[in-house]
Amino acid sequence: FVFPSTSQKESVNFYEDTTNVIQETQLPRIQLYQTDRDLMMWTLEQHKEKGLSAHIQDNNHEHLVAVSSEKVIPCGIAATGRIPPTETEAKGVRGATIFNEGKPLLMSQCQNLLLCISNAAIYFIPDISGSSGKNRRFPSPIPSDVKFDEAQWPHSYCRHPLKFLKKITFDGFGFQRLTLYFKLPSLRGEVYMQPENGLFSTFDYTYVIFSCNQRRTIELMQKLQRGANDVSNDGLKVENDDNAVLLAVSRALAPKTFSDDILHYHILTQIWQTGDMDGPRRTFILTNERIYLFHETYTGDGSGCAIMSDDGTNMENGNVTMRVVAGTRLAYINDIRVLNEDSRKVSITIKTRNRLSRAVNWILLCKDSENSEKLVQDVRRAMN
Repeated sequence: FVFPSTSQKESVNFYEDTTNVIQETQLPRIQLYQTDRDLMMWTLEQHKEKGLSAHIQDNNHEHLVAVSSEKVIPCGIAATGRIPPTETEAKGVRGATIFNEGKPLLMSQCQNLLLCISNAAIYFIPDISGSSGKNRRFPSPIPSDVKFDEAQWPHSYCRHPLKFLKKITFDGFGFQRLTLYFKLPSLRGEVYMQPENGLFSTFDYTYVIFSCNQRRTIELMQKLQRGANDVSNDGLKVENDDNAVLLAVSRALAPKTFSDDILHYHILTQIWQTGDMDGPRRTFILTNERIYLFHETYTGDGSGCAIMSDDGTNMENGNVTMRVVAGTRLAYINDIRVLNEDSRKVSITIKTRNRLSRAVNWILLCKDSENSEKLVQDVRRAMN
């Protein structure tokens, strides 16, 4: 329904006022912002005039490549203007709220979105919600109580042509996330002033996507690379941001010098009651001698606990920053195991040096059992 096949004769009435170029092409039934529609029409016109993107012209339609539910954080003025950021109170290792100057410290929270990849563009779509279908406003998710014969169109926070995907970065330590950088052309020539940095283009969109699974991250990255190649995007860069992670860890641990190897890097959730499923996002790092939990935030994500660069200037949107939550030597780990009740959960019991204090227990919720088992295996191997 959303991506009409070439055999469907029905026209998409939503775009009846467009040019012949668009009337000849079957367009997805996805409601867009006006600026995204304008860019879509302009891109199709450019393809027609220059004879580009033969894969779209030959098939005469935009077709679906993949769709999945992903956890996403938008970064920067443009992306957060489309997808309003959500924040939650930062929690300490025992679950207490962290305060700064008498106010709770806030950190960015992932949003569950539908990531829809076509042969021409990427769509960020609100995930299905439990709200009622009455008085639906744009942009909003498809309500869970609507029926298929009501033919409700999905709404899109953003539609970005793959041709304008300029960079993909990934963490090579664990392939836990991808960061996508889009630079869209200005159709009207607007340039906006940002006081801190001088000129700043609001057409730079950055998104951090958390797959939290190596195989899934590589699969998603390959689909994006193939899509970019199909639309003649020869300028796409794919970069490993391991150096950025090492820098973030070093800054978080300062003034101590960090020189260890990172043996395991994992983005997960910390919980405190075994029945809980909702908790703060953590980054778990294993080195030769220690384990750490960090708050991991990203430049431009709206977090109150984000860190400025060393020289006081803003960093590139999406750059990783970290704050230490807790850490201990491997020698102090009393027990580490996967919980029987849920194979995604890992329990780490840590001895205290004070006999009067009770042991500390970390309960970490991984994406799946594959990741939890690997975490336990890596820590046990480092302890031996």
